[in-house]
Formats: sequence, structure tokens, C-alpha cells
Amino acid sequence: MSEYLTKADTRLFAGFGPLTGSTFTFDYYKEKVADKAKKGDLCVILPIHGEPYNLMNIPEIVLGLTLGIGDLDHRSWGHSGMFTRDVTKDMQYDNKEVVDSIMFGAIIEGVHYETIDNWLTESYILEIKKLEYTWNPASNNPLTVNRSEYSQQERDKFIEIATSYEGTIFVESYTDDFLTGYLFIKDVIPDTFHCSGLIWWTALQAYGIDLSIPFLRTVSPSRLILNPYTDIKVVLE
Repeated sequence: MSEYLTKADTRLFAGFGPLTGSTFTFDYYKEKVADKAKKGDLCVILPIHGEPYNLMNIPEIVLGLTLGIGDLDHRSWGHSGMFTRDVTKDMQYDNKEVVDSIMFGAIIEGVHYETIDNWLTESYILEIKKLEYTWNPASNNPLTVNRSEYSQQERDKFIEIATSYEGTIFVESYTDDFLTGYLFIKDVIPDTFHCSGLIWWTALQAYGIDLSIPFLRTVSPSRLILNPYTDIKVVLE
């Protein structure tokens, strides 16, 4: 089996793709991620890999929504989700229980568990970190930022809160207008979610941190990468 598959061979996150990048075999993905991705870590896929400022293809989406141009199921949205358990080297692709419960997120079917084959593409594995600021005016660098890991108990709580929303409706079905729901997602959470909105809300409840730009009403996969609270652990490319 080749290391890379064609886009036609792999169904990317329930019809949201295809993305612009390559797709991978399960063995290649496991080799890169095993023993690195832990419970509570995030996975982020961008519309164009390596370009976090390209939030989504807004002009194409607006035209599609207002003029009915094209098939919205085949646009590049970007996506984000969370690992519900550690990824280990003994994880098997044909073990449905493991594959079905390793990732959790919000996609068109609503908030639910996702399969690994939805994530076999260029992406980023992120860890959410604690930030502690120390102020010492007598120092040459008076402001010090200390970064530390969340405990296993705290990570367990993060996943417990997220999975408690399993079955919640996806924002596009809730608002009948994905663009409006996307731009003002904070106003309708927790009655409905999209992918990064679920992560934003869960981190706010579990850790008391804001992974968004506070004065905006939206949350994007890109912001999860361009965020002081997250570290990139693995780049899949």
C-alpha cells in the first residue's frame, strides 16, 4: 500500500473536503502521531496547509451560499477536533471500537465521534498549555511567561465536557445559514456548535481559557494554531 493515497481514495471529514493537500495511509499517520498525540490534544486541518491566515475561502463560500454556485459539500472549510485517548503504536485500523472513538468533534452530522480516516491528511497536532505570568520589575525581562502541561485529570475533564455535548446539532442546520452561524458562533453556543466552536467552549469550561480573539464573535481552526495557549507537537505533511 502506497504511503500517499489519492483524494478519491479517502473520504475527508464527512464530505467537507477535498483539501488542497495530500492524504496519507493509516500506517503513515500512526507512525507520525503514535506516542505523541495524547488525550485532550487537538488536531487542526487548514484549507491550505501551511497558511494559517487563510481562515477559509470566504469569497467562494459567499458565492455558493447566495448564488447557489457549486456544491458546498466539496469546499475547503478547514476542520478541528480533539483526541479522546492517547494514540499508541498498537492502535489498529480495523478495530472499529478504537478507530471510532479516538477523535471527537463537530461536523455536518452534529457533535460526535469521528473516525481516523477523516483525518489522514496534512494537519497539525496541538497541545493546550497553561500560561502563568510572573512580573518582576527589577529584572531585565520583567515579564516572564511560564508554560506547563495540564494534568491527566484536567485533560480527562476536558474530554468529559466535550463528549457531554454528543448529538448536539451542527450550526448550519441550526441557523439555516452557515456563514452567519460561523461569524457569530459564540452567540449560539452551546445550543449548537461547529468544530472550533466546540473546542473553544470546552477549553473555556474546563480550563478557563479563551482560545479565540475575545472581541470577535467567531472562532476558527486557524486561531487554534495562532494562539498563545497552544503548542504545535506534530506537523503532518
